This record gives sequence, structure tokens and C-alpha cells, in this order.
Amino acid sequence: MGLFSKLRSGQSNAPAAPAQPDANAHNIQIARAVLAAPILTCYADGEVAWEETQTLVERSLLVPEVQAIGFDAALELVKQVTLDLHQRGGATVLAEAVSVLPMVLREMSLAISMQVAASDGHIDENEVNTLSGIAQRMGISVEKFRELTQLMVKGRSAA
Repeated sequence: MGLFSKLRSGQSNAPAAPAQPDANAHNIQIARAVLAAPILTCYADGEVAWEETQTLVERSLLVPEVQAIGFDAALELVKQVTLDLHQRGGATVLAEAVSVLPMVLREMSLAISMQVAASDGHIDENEVNTLSGIAQRMGISVEKFRELTQLMVKGRSAA
């Protein structure tokens, strides 16, 4: 059978197209990384307020990859990441997050963290230090950190 006959019949000597990467696995990986910093922030002041948990879930679902896995899967990831943070520590989990997140999603994760910290009505010194440390570990510049902080303050005063 000639080449044109094979092409017309759908047969080919060309290798099969590579399988598409599992989009859901990618979304889970990104969602997990985005959630790490806000979850760490929830524990910064020693207690997790309901408002912090609510803000964490609501804001995280605005990230397309988190939205793609759905609410139930996102809640399950919150549990997994929380356990992982307790077992392996924030530095390790954040380093893994940095390795998979592009800068725009690192900044989004930090912005969600800031909203989580403020959601219970006050930001204490431990939360400020945690947010600053997260920004530093994520490679976010001091200038960008200040810009995000100012945007959060403006957003809260407008609410």
C-alpha cells in the first residue's frame, strides 16, 4: 500500500501522537501549590478562625486550576496540604510550591494569604511575619509585596 493510500485510509507509518498530559493531575498539582501559602497563613496566629477557612476556600476557587478540580476536591486538598505542612514543615512545602508555580500564581497565592490573614478582622505580628516570609520564599520582591499589601488594604477599606 502506497503512502497516499495509507493516508486516505487513516493508516500511517508516523508514530502515534504523544498522549496528552493528564490535565486533572496538572490542575491538582497547581491547586495544591496555590493552597500551601494560604493554609500556612491560617495557622500563623495559633488558631484557625472560621472566617479564615471560608476566605481560603472562596478565594482559592477563583484560581482556574482550583476551580477546575471542583469544590470537593479542593476541600480534600486543603486537608492534605494541612497534614503535609504539619508533617514536613512550611519551608519544604513552600519550596515545592515555588517549583511548580509561575510568578503570577505565586503572587495570587500570596494575595489569597493576605486576604486570609485579614479575614478575622485583624492581622497580628505573627501573620505579618508569616506573610513576609512567604513572599521571600516565593521570590516575590519587597516592592511587589508592598504593592499587594496596599491593594489589600484599599480593598478592605472599600468593603
